[in-house]
Amino acid sequence: MYNYKQLLAFVTVVDEGGFTPAANKLFITQPAVSWQIKSMEKALDVLLIERSEREIQLTPAGEILYRNAKIIIDQYHVLNEDMDRHRNNESGNVRIAASTIPGEYLLPGLIKIFRHTQSDINTKIYISDSKEVVEKVISGSVCFGITGFKPDHPELEIEPFVEERLKLVCSMDYPVQRLRDLSAIVKEPIIMREEGSGTKAVTLDYLKRNGFPMNRNHKNMVFGSTKSSLSAIEAGLGIGWLSEYAISDALKLNHIKIIDDTYDIPRQLYIITYKKRTLSPSAVTFRSFISKNSMR
Repeated sequence: MYNYKQLLAFVTVVDEGGFTPAANKLFITQPAVSWQIKSMEKALDVLLIERSEREIQLTPAGEILYRNAKIIIDQYHVLNEDMDRHRNNESGNVRIAASTIPGEYLLPGLIKIFRHTQSDINTKIYISDSKEVVEKVISGSVCFGITGFKPDHPELEIEPFVEERLKLVCSMDYPVQRLRDLSAIVKEPIIMREEGSGTKAVTLDYLKRNGFPMNRNHKNMVFGSTKSSLSAIEAGLGIGWLSEYAISDALKLNHIKIIDDTYDIPRQLYIITYKKRTLSPSAVTFRSFISKNSMR
């Protein structure tokens, strides 16, 4: 019905936002990419992508295929890596999925310390939003993951990792005098992460618990990464809650300021492992190390 190359072409078109950039990334021609997609649509007898000159839009069937094709492709890569390790008799590779804050700000320092005593164990970090981290752990494409929220899944073993705080920040020249309380704050343009982000989930939960559930009428702007959210806040496009780790440098450089510590949101990061899967000795060693050396 469809094969790996067709699924890869489809996922790449969606991820890259078009047929031409997908072709460039896959090192094939644009007609070849189009043919792969059309062949799948013909075999499945459904339209997967709404095509226009400016952008592509997934149909409901395309959404289903994209979600599952991502898992299949991840598993394909895992299979190849596992077979390579088997052939080369390698057992020292550990794959970890992490959301932005632990992946970009916490794990690098821990890995540096870890390698002083365990130089034979190699780590590979995949950074994505928390929702995708959970999906990677369940699918088996990584050994374990670190998320920005506590996932509700009966087959996941969940362990506290690091507790941090989300800080409400704005640009240096933002008119903070009008931000007298939370009711005034929610009237401002609020910079948000995308769906699936742990930062967004924790922020929305905080606002809801304080009587301000967000809806489509709020002046929110959505950005796909912590760095782009920070840049938007620095530019004065709005205010937002960001990790204390992510804003450290910007604060030192006086690019942004904290509106008020009163609005801090405590957040726990978690190490998650799939209960039905046995970790390799290397993965157990690394997970134990970061657990013991975390700042709970």
